[in-house]
Amino acid sequence: MNQKGFTLTEISISLVVIGLIVAGVLKGQSMIRNARVHSLITLQSETQTAFNAFVDRYRALPGDYAAASTALRCPSTCINGNGNGRIDIVPRENILVWTHLSVAGLIIGSFTYNGSTPASTENTPANPYGGLLDVAYTDSYANSNGVKRHNINLGSMIPSDVLSEVDRKIDDGNPLSGKFRFSDWSHDGNPMDACIVSTMWNSESQPNCGAVWIM
Repeated sequence: MNQKGFTLTEISISLVVIGLIVAGVLKGQSMIRNARVHSLITLQSETQTAFNAFVDRYRALPGDYAAASTALRCPSTCINGNGNGRIDIVPRENILVWTHLSVAGLIIGSFTYNGSTPASTENTPANPYGGLLDVAYTDSYANSNGVKRHNINLGSMIPSDVLSEVDRKIDDGNPLSGKFRFSDWSHDGNPMDACIVSTMWNSESQPNCGAVWIM
């Protein structure tokens, strides 16, 4: 029985096709990754802009605003902050901040906080990977040395290589210094992966990482 195999030409064509498919897949993954890097940078920038605009307009911090119930129009009663000049995690002003920014028309989306429920997509925006954002006065960032600062936490579930690229584009590329730093704090409280190695972001992509932008 005669058995006919593939010719060299057919094998060459097959290898070229496979190569094109692999290249297309890798290119697609790279484009998705770059889009999410850009999205995170935009998210940080827009949040900072909204925060500053609120302070300029109301002379108070969103979430901490003690006159919110009279100055803002909420779907129901607006909850006041305590007006101490800080966005505190207790009593959850870090969640209330999004309601104040939302009803002031300074961020996209509608977020309503009732004063008692934990953070969720109903009262807090999320990053492209599903982790919830946070704005608070904390020291939950790398090398804080116990010094609390207002910061924008971009949330958890972000791959370490994506955060590395964000850091490289908007700061110094070091997760332990500058304004963009590693943070292991998130609303869900779940431990994060090995996101950093020495003074570098882990290049072997870790799927559950987080970072803050120190304001």
